[in-house]
Amino acid sequence: MARVLGQLIETLSMFMPLKVVLGIVVILGLLGAPFWLESVRDRQIRGTVRRMVRAERPERDELANRVLTLADGKPGRLRAVVEAATRYDQRDLRERTLALMEKGPGADDAVRFREATVVKRWRPRDPLEAVVRVESLRAEGMDGAAEEHLQAALEVFPDDPELQALRRS
Repeated sequence: MARVLGQLIETLSMFMPLKVVLGIVVILGLLGAPFWLESVRDRQIRGTVRRMVRAERPERDELANRVLTLADGKPGRLRAVVEAATRYDQRDLRERTLALMEKGPGADDAVRFREATVVKRWRPRDPLEAVVRVESLRAEGMDGAAEEHLQAALEVFPDDPELQALRRS
């Protein structure tokens, strides 16, 4: 990156004085800094939400509070929290964030955003896929999610013996 920037400055200094080129680079850097800082904050938010997936309840609550602190009530950051919470199936955080969005400025946008990020319910393609998913969720300690997936699979394949066995265990 530094090498490319050096070559760019060298090339531009052939056409303009070096002071002008450096001034332009500094101005562009200052104009781009806020966007860069926002992208860093968005990555921090997504990473923290991703950590919530494997965390136990007390740590998950602490991470959720940290995410909302990182969002700082800013609409763009709150949207990033909702998107990450939807992606990583963190429903409590998603609902808390949407409630904050609806109370703040641009509540109409929050309602539209709620509808645009509806959590799609998982539907298994076959019983084997359902068994594998439920067993892996249980192995990871995500019993609530495993039960939801098992119920969804039983709606589609009510007579499958392996799914029935999972329900009994």
